[in-house]
Amino acid sequence: MSKYPDDLCAALGISNAHDISRKYGCPVIWFHTRHAHAYGRWDYRVTIRLLREGEWRQRTIRIRPTSTLKESRAAHLAAAVEWAAEWGLGVEEWAPTGLSDSWMPKDVKDGMKAELAAWRKAQQAAS
Repeated sequence: MSKYPDDLCAALGISNAHDISRKYGCPVIWFHTRHAHAYGRWDYRVTIRLLREGEWRQRTIRIRPTSTLKESRAAHLAAAVEWAAEWGLGVEEWAPTGLSDSWMPKDVKDGMKAELAAWRKAQQAAS
């Protein structure tokens, strides 16, 4: 792993997009490429997950795959952003989480980056 995910785990206890959603109470978009229960099968899909009224809710969207993985990821993300806007999640801009194939609201990411920067500064001061 790179330094960013390692620092997220050490500083904030975040190791995946689900942890981000749980810690900050924000929706996340997660792109998946493989089916969880069928080894070796490709299953491109995107999941929008959030905690609402004390319950985890999620929506999975599958669209026709395009010729490349990059195009499919972009098309799935666009479909998820459109659906999130229709559902009234109130997210103006999505930003990559820094973890693989996941996005979060940009304003929440800015707060998370500020927390991480403060932790890194404290680590440097301690050493």
